[in-house]
Amino acid sequence: MLCNIWMLHMLGYMIYSRSSAKYCLRRFVGGKWVTKGDCGDYGGIAKIASEVQAGNREWTVFQRRMDGSVNFYRGWNDYVNGFGNADGEFWLGLKKLHQLTKTGNHELRINMIEWNGTYYTAKYSSFNIAPASENYRLHVSGYSGNASDAIARSVGSNRKGILNDQQFTTKDADNDLRAKSNCAIEFKGGWWYNDCHRSNLNGLYNVTHGRGIRWYYHDTKTDLNMQFTEMSFR
Repeated sequence: MLCNIWMLHMLGYMIYSRSSAKYCLRRFVGGKWVTKGDCGDYGGIAKIASEVQAGNREWTVFQRRMDGSVNFYRGWNDYVNGFGNADGEFWLGLKKLHQLTKTGNHELRINMIEWNGTYYTAKYSSFNIAPASENYRLHVSGYSGNASDAIARSVGSNRKGILNDQQFTTKDADNDLRAKSNCAIEFKGGWWYNDCHRSNLNGLYNVTHGRGIRWYYHDTKTDLNMQFTEMSFR
């Protein structure tokens, strides 16, 4: 079974119907499965949600993009406190992310689906978010997966897109390393921009190039435009 943990460890999973091009959510509530949304016959289910393996800790989702219903081009306070709906698109909030990852060792998992239906996953064996005094700096390392590393890996000698150890930037809080402009304004998101990025998962929905939900694929040196993304940790 494909499973996931929504917000505060609520068991459930997301499924996708290629025939109707819709997503549906199933959650285990009150001792029974509850389905939200209509995916018809659920044909052609694609992998999306995090896997729960026997004996392992469960994954807590903190970001999801799936249909463009929620505006992610927001200011600092929204990204600190969170926004959206856990049943669909949402951002948990930087304040909560710091509180939940400040002690112990945590892993990061990013699940993504391109518009052509190709599924990607990027895992990092170490993940935490620094406090507000450091503008919620990202610390991540130990990549594995089939997506290639668009967060902590440089492109040759060009390190401008590396997001590891970067502070969070929004359109009204410029903490990136670009001297002449604000990356959040230029690329229409809120993210751990450097100068500026090789991934932009909080960018504009269904927009190509750097302002969209971008992930740089090192193997082919191309940009991937994602239809679905989900970020989680444990």
